Amino acid sequence: MKRNDRLLSIGTLLLLALLAGGVLAACQPKAPAPPLVVETEPPHTLSPEAVEQARQAQAQREAAEAERQRQALLDQGLQARAEGRFRDALALVTASGLQPEWIEVIEEDILREHDALVAADAQAALEGLDLKKALALSTQVMDGPARDALRQALYDAWAEKGCELRETYGNSLLAGAWYSLSLGETPHLAGDKRYEGLAADLAGGDAVIGGVFSWMKITSGRVELIGDTLGATKDVAEITDAVGGALGWNHGLVLHGDGTVTHLGARQYGRGAAEEWTNVTAVAAGAFHSLGLTQEGTVVAAGLDLDGQCQVQAWTDVVAVAAGLRHSVALTRDGRVLATGDDSCGQCDVSHWENIVALRCGGNFTLGLTADGRLLAAGDDSCDQCDVSQWESVIAFDGGLWHTVALLQDGRIVATGANGHDQLALRGTRLYASGVREERPEDCELEETEFVYTGDPLNGPWLYYNGQGAVIAAFDEDSGKIRATRADLICTWGHPPTGIFSGGGDKPARPVRATKLAQQNRAVFALTGDYFTIRRNADGLQLRRGVVFKEQKKTVGFGFYPDGTMRFIDPNEITAEELLAQGVTDSWVFGPALIEDGMARDIHKHPLSYNDVTMRSVVASLCPYHHIGAAYSFSTLAQVTENLLGYGCEIAYNLDGGRSSMMVFMGKTINRSAFLNSGWRGLVDMVGFLTSDLAK
Repeated sequence: MKRNDRLLSIGTLLLLALLAGGVLAACQPKAPAPPLVVETEPPHTLSPEAVEQARQAQAQREAAEAERQRQALLDQGLQARAEGRFRDALALVTASGLQPEWIEVIEEDILREHDALVAADAQAALEGLDLKKALALSTQVMDGPARDALRQALYDAWAEKGCELRETYGNSLLAGAWYSLSLGETPHLAGDKRYEGLAADLAGGDAVIGGVFSWMKITSGRVELIGDTLGATKDVAEITDAVGGALGWNHGLVLHGDGTVTHLGARQYGRGAAEEWTNVTAVAAGAFHSLGLTQEGTVVAAGLDLDGQCQVQAWTDVVAVAAGLRHSVALTRDGRVLATGDDSCGQCDVSHWENIVALRCGGNFTLGLTADGRLLAAGDDSCDQCDVSQWESVIAFDGGLWHTVALLQDGRIVATGANGHDQLALRGTRLYASGVREERPEDCELEETEFVYTGDPLNGPWLYYNGQGAVIAAFDEDSGKIRATRADLICTWGHPPTGIFSGGGDKPARPVRATKLAQQNRAVFALTGDYFTIRRNADGLQLRRGVVFKEQKKTVGFGFYPDGTMRFIDPNEITAEELLAQGVTDSWVFGPALIEDGMARDIHKHPLSYNDVTMRSVVASLCPYHHIGAAYSFSTLAQVTENLLGYGCEIAYNLDGGRSSMMVFMGKTINRSAFLNSGWRGLVDMVGFLTSDLAK
């Protein structure tokens, strides 16, 4: 072999060896790579000096912002002061956090200017012989000693004008449904026993305003409701600027210092409209309507206008307003009296009155005080409540539902009218600054009154009154759409509607006619119940006169509570034992429940079809102690519900109807639906109200 060829062969062998070694090496596992080390600088830190500088800078910024906010509050306070918003100014200046001595200076400045303006307005009202407005303005004086001095000056100036009235907000005597109240350092309360113990709560304060069943006490602008709270305890809790008010059946009004009004209680009596009033200086409340007197001498009205009691738009030059159950009156600057609304008793027959200086309304009557101290009266005199012609030198007075009280210039109290609850007990006493001194002669007591009246036997009205309550029933036709005989049942404490049985005992006897059942129980008023013999075998909770006849947990019923309210009773939420412990002695179960909290309930799925046409019997309630019993001719539950809502009912419950639907007054059937029945159905139970030997 040649040398070159030998060298080539050796080179080829070496190359193949190298390639083989590389392949073997690639097939061997690799050793781990050494860790990657990255060199970094040490972390950056602030020096303690730099941290302190940053903290101080932040504190300076916060202090500057706080100072800016304080200055803004101060500027707002001074602006409010310039605009006459003194209370806002005082609050803003105080919140600005200035040094105490500066706050004190600005507060005193604001107080002086504000109080001077109020005092000037109060003095101007006094010059116009408007003590009520003058005293209302004086309550806005923020400095206590200055306020007391101004009020005393107002009283002294009023006395110099010959008006020796020891009263606040224009009256030292108040009268309601079943009470009379004299105001002094020690109030004296006479009347229904459910008012026992309340006289002490009425002491003190700047004003006490009387209602039908309750009172409103105003103290330094704050409001307290005593008696029936109208469900408005939360509504009055935040009021701090009250200067007056009024109370109706189950609604009330609070007059604020800025001339606006807050409406309390039942919303359907014009709540939205009344709370839009402005520039109001006085308010009044009837049974279902409200009145407001404006600074311009005009009158605004809100609520139910069933008898035209809200038709006051044309009244001008008015200086005072008052409201009865369903009528409104106003006193003009020249001493005349305007009236509108229900005039069924002649309560609006006052256009001929002259030289009147003060007005009040009772239930269905009107009272006016003349400049020479005589008291005039017009309207319902069924209990001699208008027998006031002999009274002279009257300086304060008021009217209740069926009675009148007055204070004479020599301090004697006179009274006339219904006395079933001893509400005339103040008669024959003397009123002094420290209260009432008893000087009552033995013969001053009035015997309990029992009054019965029947108008047209077919259409009514049917009226009854005694010391335990009243019934006012009449035929009502709603534009031909629905026919009903409806009775207002006005109760007193301890005398709610109750269950009555055939035979007149505590257990049901054999079925009898409705008239006989009512006569057996001496019931003044009776309405079909829950068809006891059938319903007691169904589900529900039935009580009669404190005895448990049935207790099953399903159907909602209703009952009357000691506080005068009508409430639904759900046997799934309360037991018979608990009901009895709460003072409920009677409960009825039929259904459905129609109205709750003034709103129609959804009853379309009830077994009694919502749109079936038949005779109906319903019990409802307008407010505590004022209930409704109604018997409807051929009507649907929808029509009945609509009718009761229009009447202002807060709660309503359907009882047995059809041929059972009967309403009895003094032993005689009065509902027209009874005359349409093809045949009567014997009853063993009814809802009864009041008793009288005349009803046998």
